[in-house]
Amino acid sequence: MKDSKVKLSTVGKGRAEAVFQREMTKVLENISDPAADPTKKRSITLTIELTPDKNNIPGQTFAVNTTVSGKSALAPFKAVSDTIYIDQGAEGEAQAFNSDPKEASTLDAVRAAQNEIQGVS
Repeated sequence: MKDSKVKLSTVGKGRAEAVFQREMTKVLENISDPAADPTKKRSITLTIELTPDKNNIPGQTFAVNTTVSGKSALAPFKAVSDTIYIDQGAEGEAQAFNSDPKEASTLDAVRAAQNEIQGVS
């Protein structure tokens, strides 16, 4: 019988390493993201579940099913504060704007007046 002892590289038909690489990519992307807190720790958890087969007979070679999974704990994104403006539309419905629509109307009126003075239409 060929020596085929279980190694991390063979668990789950070699998927353990692939799962680790997938989670490592997530962690590296999170570390590189300027919106994430650069000082927070990140972690990777690789879980290998071993479930003995229900048909195993004591004294004989046992079959054990394996399941490989992984997860990563990433740094949260930095909080960003902003202001939105809520006004009523023509039909009375609430609408949200990135800038104050009343200031925009005033600014448009000022620009129109300046254009009129300069003779620009």
